[in-house]
Amino acid sequence: MRPTWAARAALVLVATVLTMAASLPSAAEAGLLDRKKKGETHELKDFNFDEGIKEGRWLVMFHAPWCGHCKRFGPVLSDAAENYFGDEIKVAKVDATLQKKLKSRFEINSYPRVMYFEDGEKVAEYRSGRSLDALLAFGERMLADPLRHFEKPEDLLAWFSQPSTERDPAKDPVSFVVLGKTVSPEAKSVQTVAEAAKALRPSALFAECLGEACWAHFCKGSSPPSFCEGADAGDAPVLLRFEANEVPVWFQGDMLDVEAVKTWASTQNVPVFTELGTHNFQSLSAQPGRMLVLGAVNPDDRKNTTQFLSKLRAMARGQASSFPEDALSRVVMAHIDGKAWTAFLEDYGIFLDDLPRIVIIDTEGDAFYEDLEEEAKGVEQFVVRALDGEISPQSSGIVLSSKRLWRSFLRSLPMSGVILALVLLVVIMFFVVLCASEFELEDDAITDPDETTAAGVAEPRDTKKTQ
Repeated sequence: MRPTWAARAALVLVATVLTMAASLPSAAEAGLLDRKKKGETHELKDFNFDEGIKEGRWLVMFHAPWCGHCKRFGPVLSDAAENYFGDEIKVAKVDATLQKKLKSRFEINSYPRVMYFEDGEKVAEYRSGRSLDALLAFGERMLADPLRHFEKPEDLLAWFSQPSTERDPAKDPVSFVVLGKTVSPEAKSVQTVAEAAKALRPSALFAECLGEACWAHFCKGSSPPSFCEGADAGDAPVLLRFEANEVPVWFQGDMLDVEAVKTWASTQNVPVFTELGTHNFQSLSAQPGRMLVLGAVNPDDRKNTTQFLSKLRAMARGQASSFPEDALSRVVMAHIDGKAWTAFLEDYGIFLDDLPRIVIIDTEGDAFYEDLEEEAKGVEQFVVRALDGEISPQSSGIVLSSKRLWRSFLRSLPMSGVILALVLLVVIMFFVVLCASEFELEDDAITDPDETTAAGVAEPRDTKKTQ
């Protein structure tokens, strides 16, 4: 019996799949990591990952071949490896679509994911921007002393305010400093801060300026901070949070409790009111237990923009009487250029002609709040009601994913249209083959009552009746 066209098509499909499977790399290939010469990008797999990163500093990107962000960030990572990091920080890539064990182990659900390891242990996850400058700044922080040392206040102030290889103060304005008039760098409390600084170094900057000069500089004036008062002031260290144009805040907990220092610094390591961009969106929107209150403005509308930002800044500084301190502790406040981020804001139902507007993003709850009527009653009231659950949120997952998928489809035309057409064609062919196979099986199952036997004699019908 000759095979039907449907059967032949199935055989071709099976042969194609087997050919593709044969072309995949196997674990029987080269053994442990081939340590390439200084300044190159390594490829790690399930079977050689732990051995490969067990010594030294490693920055590892988990990626997928189809990921557009990975394709753009990959060359930046390779540039840093080949021309800047050298042998100080080794760089590797892992194709998480093939290395299933590593994907499961590190819970890789989005791409790219970049992690930093020291001597085989994961230390941090890279969450900064995808530019070369941001990547190099991260590297500088990992290589630097976690607690920078200054003796002169002018050097400390320059570190606060001047761009350097480890940060741009305009984008990363928060610093933490230990002061003490008669405190030794070897004091246990200073070492506690140093331990906290090491743990937080991917995202926070710490320094110490001990001695008379720094103490006198920060305690001068007719109204010095309260930590400067008292006969024994300066004998014990003080940990301060500094940000340009903002009032310093000091830690009032136990300086010998490293976890308390880490918790306080993590909470305080957010600008009071800053502009949102690609360099800080992930860190600002993912603060534990806090929602992102985002003011979207049109910079061309200077009058309304100035008034709107002034109101939001007053809220962020705790200067708005109708915005309680409890509410302030549960939000991160920022503003965004609505012209530059038009597509992003449209995902949340906010359009350029409507600006200025507010959107509240709850990353942990996978939701957001956008309500023109509620906002018109007062920004402070709108935020407080959202925090208290008095306004129904909108789900981020389905809404944003569908809009971004559609936007990506339109941006990738005509190639995305060709791919969609091919997918539809494959689906149609599948159902045609399936239906054809079922019809053939039905034809084979039908028996003609007058069909002859092999001897050429008609098969008689059973005419017996039940007695």
